[in-house]
Amino acid sequence: MLRGKLRVLVLKADEALSAKPVRLIGYSLIFILVSFVVFAPIFYIFYYTWRWWSYSPYTYDFTEGVQYQFFYSTANVNKNFVESLINSLLVAATVTVIGLGVGIPIGFFLARKRVQGITILDTLTNVPLIVPSSALGFAVYLLWGSSKGLSLVAPGLWLIILTHAVFTSPYVIRSVHAQLLNYDISLEEAARVLGASPLKAFTTVTLPVIKPGVISGAILAFTRSLGETGATLVVMGPVQTVPVLIVDLVEQHLWPAAAFSASILMLISFVFTIIFKYLATRTY
Repeated sequence: MLRGKLRVLVLKADEALSAKPVRLIGYSLIFILVSFVVFAPIFYIFYYTWRWWSYSPYTYDFTEGVQYQFFYSTANVNKNFVESLINSLLVAATVTVIGLGVGIPIGFFLARKRVQGITILDTLTNVPLIVPSSALGFAVYLLWGSSKGLSLVAPGLWLIILTHAVFTSPYVIRSVHAQLLNYDISLEEAARVLGASPLKAFTTVTLPVIKPGVISGAILAFTRSLGETGATLVVMGPVQTVPVLIVDLVEQHLWPAAAFSASILMLISFVFTIIFKYLATRTY
């Protein structure tokens, strides 16, 4: 008897929650919550930059504004920002190329080969995604850069690239692997039967099919590298990237200059994401 009443109550509750007005209210609340938590800080930093552009809106002191701190102060923020931005873009572009060169073959291997121990390799590719980046950066430095290890790569640009490649390559591997799970291998086999070489079959048949996964992996690798701070701090040596510069500006209490630098970095990330998305939609 009691079970029957509970079942009726559950059915009525399910019917009430499934009503269109209730669903619209639920979706609206979720959208507002996500917008407030995720998007509000992003929009606020642009608002902050605009409000503090010429001077402090509270003290009207021009030395507390973006223009003075970024362009005219003795800290040479604008010069440091340009140098850091060049370093960041160079590292991110190089790391993306390395990630594609490593990630595509490994993604193919994981998706197609059924050999003993493949599950272990599949799991290991996820390790850089879950390990804190600062710990991963220290591990790379300890092995490749320190006198306690191999001491083959000095702290600086190349050690940053090596470190970023370690934690960004899995993004490409996972994206390609996921795309290949639903790939019909008979298409490539048909191309081989018709006389296409393995490389020709890959570029004309397989690559267009897995292109969304490749582009998604490239986007994740590029933007992840562009915004990395923790691992870079460990291995950067005399080379500075934009995220590290922003941290330095915050520590110096140059918040307007830090906000402007962060705004530019966000815009650059957005532009590159749009470019990658456009390339993903193009046909060969």
